[in-house]
Amino acid sequence: MPYLIFVIIAATRWGMKLLGWAGVVAWAIILVWTGTKFGGFFNLVCAFMIVYCDRLSCLREGAARVLSVLIIVVMAGLIAVSAIVYGTYGTGTGADFLFARTAQQGQIWWATYEKADGAFRLDRVEGEILGAVNDGGSIAGNKGSTHGIYGMMYLNAPTDLVDGKLAQGSRYTEGGYAAMYYSGGLTGVLLFSLAMSGIFFFVIRGLGVALKRGRAIEVVMLARLFIVLQTALSMGTFADLIDPVSLGSYAYLIFSSFLRARGDRPCFLRMPCAS
Repeated sequence: MPYLIFVIIAATRWGMKLLGWAGVVAWAIILVWTGTKFGGFFNLVCAFMIVYCDRLSCLREGAARVLSVLIIVVMAGLIAVSAIVYGTYGTGTGADFLFARTAQQGQIWWATYEKADGAFRLDRVEGEILGAVNDGGSIAGNKGSTHGIYGMMYLNAPTDLVDGKLAQGSRYTEGGYAAMYYSGGLTGVLLFSLAMSGIFFFVIRGLGVALKRGRAIEVVMLARLFIVLQTALSMGTFADLIDPVSLGSYAYLIFSSFLRARGDRPCFLRMPCAS
């Protein structure tokens, strides 16, 4: 449950600094212990920035520059560590690792771009919608599926290879935009971008407000939705956005906002600087 890191970090600003920082250290140790080289630490940095976004937005220009440089140094350090670890314990060099990883992120997109005609196909769009509703529930359960990342895998790789990979609970990455282009062409990509950016805006804003005002339950729900949205954007799979947990979260958030309508009303469009 990676979204719980938001609650752990939030504890550092909710008056539980010792417990919060102990949790952050424990989280980092787990990442190291499990062999995480970049992604988990990158998410940790992003979570910190979201939790403290209101205070970061109020930094003076000089402090903001120092923080920006620090973030760049940290990211560069994580990339360097990843390359060094691979070069030390892997079969190739650190440069091989970096080139391979960056190339993988675009393979499905360029392969799909070459095969697609770039036209808006209503039948394919309907297939994406039906696929989200009738999702197999797990990676292995989507054997033979034609929506999202699964459809792009079958489009660009041999069927037996894809079947075997899905059966092992593994799938390729970065198929969301490829699926949108294959189904809707440039129009589909633009609509997908607008829709996802709008949803991300309100979820992150809501998460920021909940963090600032100490609403732990809302933080957990919105942080989970934030993680689910990342998967939806990357994989083009939307079943988790309409599963019982998500539907329950929507109901709770709407109901709690309704109850606060006359009092402590959350503001999604303006976040004042913390004192």
